[in-house]
Amino acid sequence: MSEQIENANNDLEKAIINDNSVDGVTTEDSLILRSPEPSRPAKHRQSITQQLPSFVTNKISLLVSFLLSNILSICCIVIGSVYINQCPHSPKLPRILIINGTLNIVLLIVQKFRIFFQSKSVQNKVLYITETILLIASIFTFIIWIIFVYNINPEYDETIGPIYCNQTLYLFAFWLPTIIITFAIFLLALTCCFVYRGFKIVSN
Repeated sequence: MSEQIENANNDLEKAIINDNSVDGVTTEDSLILRSPEPSRPAKHRQSITQQLPSFVTNKISLLVSFLLSNILSICCIVIGSVYINQCPHSPKLPRILIINGTLNIVLLIVQKFRIFFQSKSVQNKVLYITETILLIASIFTFIIWIIFVYNINPEYDETIGPIYCNQTLYLFAFWLPTIIITFAIFLLALTCCFVYRGFKIVSN
């Protein structure tokens, strides 16, 4: 009787194993296959979602500022080169445009190289010194540009002679620094308003 019960139990175990085996996959394997894949923590996904908009915004703003700075610098070089001998009233004005535009383009290139060599201390120091010299030179030529363009009142008729200056050259040389200075004053006034408002809130 005991032998019959043992045989029955063995047959039952074999039947269970056969039922759980599909195409050579055992019960342990099926449990491994059915186990769900580990999912990333919700906090990790949330941090990536929060960082993505700021990352994209920073890259877009850098790209736009780089393109705008290059466009203005290229315009300075082109207009100064085309009308280099067409302003007897201020013959150095076209050359100042060319020098300032060239300095700005080289300055932007040096800034990009400095970001690239940020981990290398020697190259970074050399590029930092170069960038500082170029920045000072660019500001200096911009001040000379303003002095030249605001101290002349030219005529656009070429037959007049000594006080003639090409209209395109003069208007570009006059309005570009005027717009830049106006925008800088606006930003400065806006910053002062925010600082004053912040101090007022803190004091209250």
